[in-house]
Amino acid sequence: MTPKKSLIFPVLILLIFTFFQSFKSNTYNYHSESYESINSGGRATVENDGNTGAPLESGIVCATCHNSGVFGTSISISVKDNVGTDVDFYVPGDTYSIVFTVNESSGSPAGYGFQSTSLNSSNVDAGTFQNPSANTTVATVTQFGGRTYVEHNGGASNSNVFTVDWVAPVQGNGDITLYYVGNAVNGTGSTGGDDGTSGDTFVMSESALSVEDMSFKSQLNLYPNPNEGNNVTIELGDIYDAVDLEIINLLGQTILKKTENNTNQLVLSLDSKPGLYFAKVTTDKGSRATIRFSLE
Repeated sequence: MTPKKSLIFPVLILLIFTFFQSFKSNTYNYHSESYESINSGGRATVENDGNTGAPLESGIVCATCHNSGVFGTSISISVKDNVGTDVDFYVPGDTYSIVFTVNESSGSPAGYGFQSTSLNSSNVDAGTFQNPSANTTVATVTQFGGRTYVEHNGGASNSNVFTVDWVAPVQGNGDITLYYVGNAVNGTGSTGGDDGTSGDTFVMSESALSVEDMSFKSQLNLYPNPNEGNNVTIELGDIYDAVDLEIINLLGQTILKKTENNTNQLVLSLDSKPGLYFAKVTTDKGSRATIRFSLE
């Protein structure tokens, strides 16, 4: 074999090796960038999937792929009632404002993303997301029996704050768990250098105030509302032999308790701080209902 021919085989092997290494590298970068591009629009919206860490999901969360950054990302949640008070319980049918905030402890992320879902103990949708902020959207996937998510809208958001209203489910759902994740990205178009969270939960208990007789409640009339605390009147719509009244504040504390006999109305005066209160009325016939009212 001549020297020239003896060099052909090693050179050919080197060329083939170089080609496959280049192909492998380009394929990896393509998938990495494609994954980033696809999911930057929201995993439920674009991929019909969830990554909150909720039951029945695949187990993939933001931190699964977005995990080489140094932003020290965390995500917090705040649930507020209609007067702006932070709560961890719900009254069925009431509307609450939920604020998700993606935080970083270091660096300067180019954008932020998140995803959340609300489930009851049977891992079924509980409550309804509505009125999302401009950087937030609501998407329902066909998986998991049809599950609704709230997540960032479009690409990564310049703002790290995402808001949405949540209408609590009907009575009897019990504890509701909000599963949520957040992500801080560096904006390079790939997952490298991003920093996602591994999934958190927030549990909202069903308020005991929700157990009531709706027919009886429709007969009640509390006025004036709002009230300054003097001469709060509750018309009962009928005469009852005995009526128990309990006034409860947002902390669940009883601030007044009384019983009236042979009456069709309750009149009381309250010397309490301005805010939202609950009047819980129970009759000798077993009817009970709760009315919300405000003190100014």
